[in-house]
Amino acid sequence: MQIRKFKLEDAQEVSSVIRRSIIYRDNRGYTLEQLYSIANHYSAETLCSDLENKQIFVCEENGKIVGTATLNKDELMTCFIVPEYQNKGIGNKFVKLRENEAVKKGLSRVWLVSSIPSYNYYKKQGYSLVSEKNHPYWGKGFIMEKYLS
Repeated sequence: MQIRKFKLEDAQEVSSVIRRSIIYRDNRGYTLEQLYSIANHYSAETLCSDLENKQIFVCEENGKIVGTATLNKDELMTCFIVPEYQNKGIGNKFVKLRENEAVKKGLSRVWLVSSIPSYNYYKKQGYSLVSEKNHPYWGKGFIMEKYLS
């Protein structure tokens, strides 16, 4: 497996990876309408917008993208891994990579919005709850932060 920076020609495949990950992950606490609303948000066009402020990374296995993660200013975003590659350490690598990139940018704190099923994962990674968020179309999430050293 190789983690590399996103290229524009990856946009459709990354969008597909995100959609698949959202629809087939552990979705406790979300309605089907909320899941499709979240998945539809991550179009190729949306991924390619604001690239001057965000860094997108992909994880490839045998030339196929199996995961993606984004750092947008001080926010860790879009950490999605296709179901058959989950629980293989890719998420941990993405978290460390994004935190290291944030430190390189001179940031001392990062934040994210966690889904209900991912909340305990991020707690184990050292993130603390700031507040709960209830998005009108996407449902419940948790705003979490971590101070970096």
